[in-house]
Amino acid sequence: MIGCVMALEAALLPCLPARELQAIDRSPHPSHQIDVERHARDFMEAAKKLQLYFIGLQREDKPTMSETLRKDIAMMEEELKVKDELIKKQERLIQGWRKELKDQAEKHNTELERSSGSRYNRRYYHIQTIYARKRTTIKTYENKEETIGESGITIDFDLLVEIVDVNCHVLRDISA
Repeated sequence: MIGCVMALEAALLPCLPARELQAIDRSPHPSHQIDVERHARDFMEAAKKLQLYFIGLQREDKPTMSETLRKDIAMMEEELKVKDELIKKQERLIQGWRKELKDQAEKHNTELERSSGSRYNRRYYHIQTIYARKRTTIKTYENKEETIGESGITIDFDLLVEIVDVNCHVLRDISA
């Protein structure tokens, strides 16, 4: 913007004010006519310089199609890098959570295995894996022990549990 103002100033400084030009134009002396023509020519040259300056500014502001595409591609690549980093960070978090959950599951399983000997001293809130071969219906109430069909698996229940049609179904890690 400052360059534009300076170009305008440089172009219009040699031109005389309109009143002075009118006074010279009315003058009968031929030398004054030459001055008017010279000032008009200077003004036209200055106007042409201004026009070229503004055309140059317009060209600078409007990049070519290839430049625009390069900028867009660069922006997209940068955005892709940021999103890739974010995805990797989220994947690391998920892996950490999986590891923590696996460790907790192992801890609970080992605790359950240790406490299986003292089954009557502790309450169970967990049903370990059950494999049933035959259709079996079990209706069990609080702290009652039942044996499932021919499989011979003994289960302690803390809450009312109703398992219907357990043929070939597996129940894992259900906590009350």
